[in-house]
Amino acid sequence: MIARLSSRVAGLCALLAACTLLSGCSGEKRAENKTDEGKTPQMEKTAAEKTETAKTVAAKTDAAKSEAGKDAKEAGEAAEVSFGKSVLFTAKMPKAWASEEPENKMRTYQAKVPKQGEDKEDAQLQIFKMNGAGGAEETLKRWQTNQWGGQDSMEERREVKTKLGGEATVATFSGTYTAMDFSPDKKEAKENFMMLGAIVPTSEGTFYIKLVGPRATIEANRDAFETMIKSFDKKQETAKP
Repeated sequence: MIARLSSRVAGLCALLAACTLLSGCSGEKRAENKTDEGKTPQMEKTAAEKTETAKTVAAKTDAAKSEAGKDAKEAGEAAEVSFGKSVLFTAKMPKAWASEEPENKMRTYQAKVPKQGEDKEDAQLQIFKMNGAGGAEETLKRWQTNQWGGQDSMEERREVKTKLGGEATVATFSGTYTAMDFSPDKKEAKENFMMLGAIVPTSEGTFYIKLVGPRATIEANRDAFETMIKSFDKKQETAKP
């Protein structure tokens, strides 16, 4: 009797152990299935595509930044420009200042200066060389009266030493601008304009330099104008044998 009971108890224990083992295996299998179901091949493909797209966008962005930086650097770089007739003079100007055919014979050199900010038109660099046009005082008064409408238009006046060795008179004008022209019908008054003007005396005559245009554009090119005046020099020609 006792032997039969012991045999039955042992059998029950073995059965319980087997059921426990099977339950554990089933749970592990379900966990594995759940993990596999949570990350399908389609999801893996989508994640890979997003990663590749992000890399492409980042590469294009870096390339665009590099190109923009290169353009900005080139635009800000200065180049030596020559002007004059029988005797050549030089000055450093930004490469972005595009040389143009002078609008009249009085101009020795002319360039277009690209507009900045919200300005609607470009500025213009004008260089004249004349004898007997008067000194700095007469010229400044003439600019004030004929182009800017009065004495209050001059904001600043100072002297700047040039590479040539002498001093240039540099002045800033602002307000309503009227271009000097021999044809009265072309004199169109333009408001909120500005001009950086310089009078540079040399042994070959006096140069009159004007950078005129909308205010934001002129303000953005103040340093470039200063550099140009300081670099003003006589071109050194190589002696012929």
